[in-house]
Amino acid sequence: MNRSLPYLLLILFGVVPSPQSDSIILSEPIATLGTVNEDIFLERPIDFCAGGGDTVYVLDNRALQVIAYDRSGNYLFRFGRQGSGPGEFAGPSAIAFVAGRVVIADNHLHRISLFTSGGLFLQSQPFAYIPVSLAAWDTKVLIGTRSGEAIVWSLDIHSPSEVKPLVFRDGLREELRNPWSGRQARPFLAVRNDNLFVMLWESGTILHWNLTHMSRMPRIIHPNGPLLVAQQERNEETLDSLPRAARGNVGFVVFYSLAILQSGELLVEMVVPGDEGAIGRIDVAVILDSQTGNQIGPVIHPHYWDHWMLRVLDDDTWAWCAGGGTSIDLYDVPKTITARSEGMK
Repeated sequence: MNRSLPYLLLILFGVVPSPQSDSIILSEPIATLGTVNEDIFLERPIDFCAGGGDTVYVLDNRALQVIAYDRSGNYLFRFGRQGSGPGEFAGPSAIAFVAGRVVIADNHLHRISLFTSGGLFLQSQPFAYIPVSLAAWDTKVLIGTRSGEAIVWSLDIHSPSEVKPLVFRDGLREELRNPWSGRQARPFLAVRNDNLFVMLWESGTILHWNLTHMSRMPRIIHPNGPLLVAQQERNEETLDSLPRAARGNVGFVVFYSLAILQSGELLVEMVVPGDEGAIGRIDVAVILDSQTGNQIGPVIHPHYWDHWMLRVLDDDTWAWCAGGGTSIDLYDVPKTITARSEGMK
């Protein structure tokens, strides 16, 4: 199917489900990364982040490299290659930009690697567990994992000789449980103004800590809103209808990413199974009150139908992976959202 077909046109033909009445569809992308240079292309982005200036770093899990673009979509440079030596990758899983350094987590090599902003390798730090997400906090990179004594670890990039546990899993066994399999769910991290939010991908439960006054137990937030409740009920129905061995994640809603907006509200990306006769899975985003978990405002749809993996580059720009992973679309944040953020300063 042609990915250039806008989401709205596919709605008219019944290929994708109609948005709710309180939905908005983003305007056309302001730029696209990954389609300019025929010799340098994206194969399977696993994560991406904003760097210094207007640089965007894309971590490609299939090409086993990082590709840097500017925000106009121009290719800048790339670094990394397959292998287990210095500056090489075997199973890169997450990327972050921390105090001028590019940080890469590799869950096959069990290590965290640091590079300069231009891609020169600096050093690697062994990490015994499987890292699934990264977040920047001052000069530290926070590492989310679903194994070991802690779910969040901390590494100071100015003295990266030790990865230290930050959030322990004791006392959180039930909150961390994957409702599909019973094992621990995967944590996605978001940090802003010394606030750490951890969203569990499979359940949508959000845990909140203040990093300057760390407590052992977090504040627990359960997302709530018409779409969220309907999809959670659908998850439960699917769960009840399948034997444990067959559950996987087919037919389930996945809470795929989390970001903290300028207003302090939470932007949550959901991958939602399509209606009967529609495309299998549709990506949407909702904004939640960070205190109550209640949905605020409309459900947000990308301009094109084939999006997944939403990231917030800054307060004015969102990026959404598109084309089955062959490109990344950059969007202006809707004025209704930026206006509310300005009003809440």
